Amino acid sequence: AAFSSAISTPGADDSVTVLAARSLVRVFEEDGDHASLADMLERMVKSDPEPSRRLEASQKLAELATGPLGDPAKAIVAWRGLLEGPTRARALTELEPLLLQMGDALGLAEVLKLRAADVVDIAEASAAWAEIVEVFGPTPDVLARWTPLLEALGDWDALARALALSAEVAPQEEKATSFARLGTVLRQRSRDFVGAVDAFRRALDLDPSDPPSRTALEQILAQEDVDAVLAAADVLEPLYRMESSRGGLLRVLAQRASRGRTSADRLHAIGEALALAETMPNERVRALDLAVQGVVEATQADLSPETWV
Repeated sequence: AAFSSAISTPGADDSVTVLAARSLVRVFEEDGDHASLADMLERMVKSDPEPSRRLEASQKLAELATGPLGDPAKAIVAWRGLLEGPTRARALTELEPLLLQMGDALGLAEVLKLRAADVVDIAEASAAWAEIVEVFGPTPDVLARWTPLLEALGDWDALARALALSAEVAPQEEKATSFARLGTVLRQRSRDFVGAVDAFRRALDLDPSDPPSRTALEQILAQEDVDAVLAAADVLEPLYRMESSRGGLLRVLAQRASRGRTSADRLHAIGEALALAETMPNERVRALDLAVQGVVEATQADLSPETWV
């Protein structure tokens, strides 16, 4: 009774109330009075001058609220108070299910980010960020933390998927650069040339002058992968026509002349490329080659070779 009186007396000295609270904690623990015990522990957390006792009281309060007291709101507050110092790892672990239980999406996202940031092992950290993306969806800040880990791990397929998400959620002024980076990873790491072309296409849809995308597509245009070459041609041809770039258009038509799907496609490209080359003084040798190529193609297609003479 004396301890209770000291606690409830208005204006009582803090040192007195702390001593009373310490004593009452033992009493309420023995009695199994969880609500009163939680009240005393909260007083100790706020007022006890000894850090070690405050820490002990905080842990007891968090465990009590999580367990016997069954007060998730109080437990969340208590575990949040334990995020600094040696109790951080456990506090983060305990907070996750509590925040899920309370439906606190923002709080859960914060906790998951803290856990991911604390992980030293790259693979574990990557898995933690992946969980955040899966639970809450992609956001630029989370993807910015995750993608370097995937790159360090050499997980190129996962990196490509993450970069695709990054490009979708990036600010409008950054989208072209993001799609170009995705194309670079698909081309150089995943060796998915057709997928790379599509990424570069999306970059150029946003910024037709994007240098990395145009350079990469020109390089793909000279590769052996027919699907990738024709896909690159599909992207570059309308750009070169719009810009009246005869050299660029001739390079595209030359590839279509050699790589076209059907004889009709190849002959059409040969005809246009030949007509274009004849207007370019520096391309007379190419014009002759195209004329010969047309004759051969026409002959193989059972067409009149005279058409190409």
